[in-house]
Amino acid sequence: MVGLQTPQLWAVPQQWEGNTVRQLLVPAGPLQASESREGRCVHNAFGRWEVGDAGAAVLSARLPVDGEGAVSWCGPQELLAPQAVPESYAGAVELHTAVREGGLRPPQAGALHAVIGYWYSTLPEPGLVVMPTGTGKAETMLAVLVACRPERLLVLVPSIALRDQIAAKFESLGILQRQEVVSPDALRPCVGRVTRRFTEAAEAKAFAAACNVVVTTPHVLHHCTPEARDALLSEFSHLIVDEAHHAPASTWTSVIRQFEGRRVLLFTATPVPGGRQKDPRTNHLPLPAAPGPVRQAQKEGYFTPVDYRAVLSLENNDRTIAELAVQRLRNDLAAGYDHLLMARVNTVRRAREICELYREAAPDLNPVALYDGLAPAARSKVLAGMRSRGCRIVVCVNMLGEGFDMPELKVAAVHDVRKSLSPMIQFIGRFTRGASATSTPIGTASVFVTRDPASALSPLRDLLKEDADWNVLLHDITERSTERGEELSEFDASFANVPDGIAVSVLEPKMSAVLHRAPSGVWDPDAAIARYGEDRVLGQSVTTGADNRVAWFVVEHRTLVDWGAPQFLEQTLYELIVMYFDGQRRLLYVYGSHKRGDYTELAKAVLGDGSRPVKGMNTFRGVSGSGAGGGHQHRPAGFP
Repeated sequence: MVGLQTPQLWAVPQQWEGNTVRQLLVPAGPLQASESREGRCVHNAFGRWEVGDAGAAVLSARLPVDGEGAVSWCGPQELLAPQAVPESYAGAVELHTAVREGGLRPPQAGALHAVIGYWYSTLPEPGLVVMPTGTGKAETMLAVLVACRPERLLVLVPSIALRDQIAAKFESLGILQRQEVVSPDALRPCVGRVTRRFTEAAEAKAFAAACNVVVTTPHVLHHCTPEARDALLSEFSHLIVDEAHHAPASTWTSVIRQFEGRRVLLFTATPVPGGRQKDPRTNHLPLPAAPGPVRQAQKEGYFTPVDYRAVLSLENNDRTIAELAVQRLRNDLAAGYDHLLMARVNTVRRAREICELYREAAPDLNPVALYDGLAPAARSKVLAGMRSRGCRIVVCVNMLGEGFDMPELKVAAVHDVRKSLSPMIQFIGRFTRGASATSTPIGTASVFVTRDPASALSPLRDLLKEDADWNVLLHDITERSTERGEELSEFDASFANVPDGIAVSVLEPKMSAVLHRAPSGVWDPDAAIARYGEDRVLGQSVTTGADNRVAWFVVEHRTLVDWGAPQFLEQTLYELIVMYFDGQRRLLYVYGSHKRGDYTELAKAVLGDGSRPVKGMNTFRGVSGSGAGGGHQHRPAGFP
């Protein structure tokens, strides 16, 4: 039975300085017709529309003569007034029923509840949401949009590919309505994409005023005129930063700072190595429903298992990897899996070279190269080819990485290995994503990696062994990273009187210190302020840990410049001073970033007049007695 069907129906788009605002009025799909007191209508998971004819006052469906086939549309088809969209979201999502088979995953629901709770707390700092790769960050953002009903939302992403992908998700509300997480009454938002620089403030404001959501990159905002950029950013009530591990970069920070006093969320699947939070003006949101070990995530379908093979050929490693990867792709396709292959290289020259190998090995699979210097039209053509399956092999230079959502990417050929662990783990995550509600049949991820002799000394050495079990290793690596992050978070939270703009987790003191003997087992770290003066101590306070053993502060040093300029010019240097007091052994360790002097006056201030520096052989006796090694290797947990 054919039934009623509708193609996609878009509102008439509008543009300001080449930047387009679009709204999806009716998604493509089947429709049902019914009768009610109000008259005939058609409906599905995406909405309900009256049946009408030309001249209808509202958007209406015209049914085919025989009652089956394609529906056509009449009536107004302009962009809706933006304020109508959040009004339609009232009661559109039921949080207590959202987590179910085909609904929100537990990590998504946990993140959504954490965000709502955090915003109700009215804390001013941005909230940091860390969700493991493959658990659905994008759909979580959509759920935040519907559940929290922001007046106007800006979404900041790192790349053009991710901008278009995220914008398309917001335009359709992703899978939320299809899976009945969001009610049919919810309207799709008016979504703007900033693809070109704004030069006129009035144009930027008019563009924003027509939108519910705007998606852009920091790069484009950076090239707007200052007046236009300020006018654009002033129009938003909320900011979401995707792939937020980029946030410390200056082009990102400049945008985030302009949202002070407004609600900001930082989403990432890539926390800073070691759990360090590089932007101290954020609060890490607790996500009790986030998935645990990788093995459990694989069991729950977030990640597929990984079939790994290290490749070492004495003749031509690249050709061998290409042939093995292509054969695996053909086997997967023959088994009914809708898989794609991605080959990774380091440079554009290598991309062109390796792409030729794949064209020789599999011309019928239409291999193409994709890299940053490619023209936008050519890049869009490649991505469209992958989605239509006209192209099943892509050779990338650091492309299709963070945030790119295509679960069908299941065969990886790593011709050039990444040198550090975190990017490699994220790269692996691209291929281990489980099937989504809309994806085609997919199977096990396969990874072919060139064996590099230099990897014996690399942080990746365990991953790159010939017989490595990546399913076990990924579990162990992520567990260690999680435990380290929790330890650092606890250590960070134990300090009081932290100066604005600085967090313990961003400090990186070196493993060296001077040693002083205390006259007693007590000390007064706050006395350091009197030693340097309140006007020179950042924040006019000493930051002290909960156990009163670790304290630190920052001292401002102003000196005249020494390169012959007029004498009224000064230079400012900031010195980090960290103190650790072992009361049982009456030893004070002092680290100073300037590495000058023995801090005798500081020791006297915090320990009393009877303190004395420990020098010569006594240094080693003192350090040995404290359980540390030679020099100063005893350091409080949490510091690098």
